[in-house]
Amino acid sequence: MLEAAAANFEEFGYAGTNLRKIASDAGFTKGAVYSNFGSKPDLFCQVATERMSGAGADVFASLTPVLATAADRHELVEGLGRALTQSLLGYTAWELIIAEFRGLAPTDPQVAAGYAALSRERIDRLIELLVTSPLLAELADPDLRSLAAGALGLLNVMAVDHIAAPEVYTEDFITEIVTHAVEGLIR
Repeated sequence: MLEAAAANFEEFGYAGTNLRKIASDAGFTKGAVYSNFGSKPDLFCQVATERMSGAGADVFASLTPVLATAADRHELVEGLGRALTQSLLGYTAWELIIAEFRGLAPTDPQVAAGYAALSRERIDRLIELLVTSPLLAELADPDLRSLAAGALGLLNVMAVDHIAAPEVYTEDFITEIVTHAVEGLIR
């Protein structure tokens, strides 16, 4: 059911996805979807968390060497900016769907609760990785929650901008922006 849901969200976006189609594609009834997930926002959060876990593994893989081997602040900041951008650009479709989901949150309490839970999960996962850096720990006691939330928020916006205007928001331009933001967030 999760695979069918993921495929539908990827093809139709959040708003365009229909639970009846997900159920049909998975070989179940619509009632089975509700009995397993409760609601469309709950199902979306489960699928997005699973997808972001896969993305998280890629982010971990790209950030781990930077965090473990950066010799100084400049190398750390440049490496984080580059690695965060590269890992993000592999998941732009999901960043777009998450942006759509976020846009619905102000008018739908269920979506708002789901988006808050998804955001906490993403921030916590990045913090878990950031605390592994010996150099980052030495740098003026950075606020890792602000660093993680700021980087993820900026990357989400940059991913959507990259999809909408790739000739303006190139990988190099996004890397430059993210690097400057990481520099500021580390203090």
